[in-house]
Amino acid sequence: MESQDIKRVFLWVGIGVAAAAMVLAIIFGGKFVTQRSPNSNQEGTSSYEQVETPQGTASVYAPGSSAVTEEGEVVAPSGNVADNAALPGAGDAPQESYAIQPDQIPQNSVQISISDSAFSPTEITVSGGDPVVLTFTSTGADTSRGVIIQFEDASLSGLIVSLLPGETKVLTFNAPDANGDYVFYRKGSAARGVMHVR
Repeated sequence: MESQDIKRVFLWVGIGVAAAAMVLAIIFGGKFVTQRSPNSNQEGTSSYEQVETPQGTASVYAPGSSAVTEEGEVVAPSGNVADNAALPGAGDAPQESYAIQPDQIPQNSVQISISDSAFSPTEITVSGGDPVVLTFTSTGADTSRGVIIQFEDASLSGLIVSLLPGETKVLTFNAPDANGDYVFYRKGSAARGVMHVR
């Protein structure tokens, strides 16, 4: 193949990639939620970023986490109302935040620490259907492995938090509408906790 032919091939491949990117941008444009991190104010407390979603204006409580609309609906990265039973990490599942610093912990969150063998507190109570903001911090002495936190109930199978030793992350989701006791646990450990929905 001659030099001119190779240049033509690269040109057409480049045009094809650019055209495909434009088509994807047109198809998915505006559908995805753009989430930004909260800003720390002078007192060190978090202020929350307001974003526009297909469901309206929403607040992002921690960088990377799902947004909450003014009506109390949690919005997934896909732009749809989050589905607690979606495949973890999928576009419609509630998303955990990126690792955050102590001054970024949302004031409206329930803070839960996880040691090598236990949660503290072990029980929390939330209202059915309301947005829930949980902040998990890994405090265990075992620095050789991370922590994965999940719920036992299939209706909450999309809720998952993975922490490295010493990390803090936020998970925002709507509580189930049905009253009941929902067990969360640390994978590979005896650590268990209960979310009471009333």
